[in-house]
This record gives sequence, C-alpha cells and structure tokens, in this order.
Amino acid sequence: MIGRAVSFLRSFFKINQIVEALDVLNIVDTLYQVDEYTRNTILPKYGAHLPGGSFARKKAQLAKIS
Repeated sequence: MIGRAVSFLRSFFKINQIVEALDVLNIVDTLYQVDEYTRNTILPKYGAHLPGGSFARKKAQLAKIS
C-alpha cells in the first residue's frame, strides 16, 4: 500500500512539473493563429471540397434526386 502511495505522489509531482512548465499563453496564441489561417485561407480556397462544404451539399442533393 505504501508503494502505491509513493508511486502516486511521484507521478503527481511529475505531472504537476510538466503542467507548470507549459507556456499556455503561447499555445493559445498559436492555436488562434492556426484557426485564423484556416478560416481566412484554407476554407475560402478548399472549403467546397471538405465534408459539409457547398460541394458536399450539392453532391448529397444530387444523390437524393437520382
């Protein structure tokens, strides 16, 4: 039982060190930049070919008619 507690505490402190070392502001900023790029560059160019895009909707509508 004591071995489990020691193992748990080691793991807990190790995970805590990792979480504290994360640069959360930089991670969030990077995700925001990727989201903007996707929204402003990728979707206008290729959105019609992605699932749920206008191309996929038109194809689904044609399949229903046939």
